[in-house]
Amino acid sequence: IAAVKYAELSTRRDVDYVFSPEKVLSPKGNTAPYILYSLVRVKGILRRAGWAAGIPSELRGKPNLLSDMVYHLHRNDLDRQLGVRLLGFAIAIEDAIQTLMPSKLTAYLYSVCLLFNAFYEECEVTKATDEGLRLTRLLLVHGVRQVLEKCLDLLGIQAVETL
Repeated sequence: IAAVKYAELSTRRDVDYVFSPEKVLSPKGNTAPYILYSLVRVKGILRRAGWAAGIPSELRGKPNLLSDMVYHLHRNDLDRQLGVRLLGFAIAIEDAIQTLMPSKLTAYLYSVCLLFNAFYEECEVTKATDEGLRLTRLLLVHGVRQVLEKCLDLLGIQAVETL
């Protein structure tokens, strides 16, 4: 059901299309299986890092956390791109609401997943040797989780733990 719902919402309402079960269920492209797979991957990283319940309390209020993040985001292009994309979350929601086109939110969601999966393939997260870099990347992954879960919730699609 999530796959069909996502396919309907990701299609612009002013464009005709032919329903294709193969396309809707594909694990590649702007589909629910791809989005949900990305979320499961995000949750796996956070679980392995001990962040399944959220940001550890000992990090809250850490004095140099923000400056460490800024430093590391400027050093790695994928980290920076992902961080900037996450910052576009509110704009994506506002755009979808103002135009009454949920397809704009699904396009944003897909773009976050594409960047996250490229980031996942290229960047060490839990095994990063520099502690500041590790924390920065874990915070990015945590941000991806929040954005994916909120987008799915807004679209009326239940987030999953496993596939």
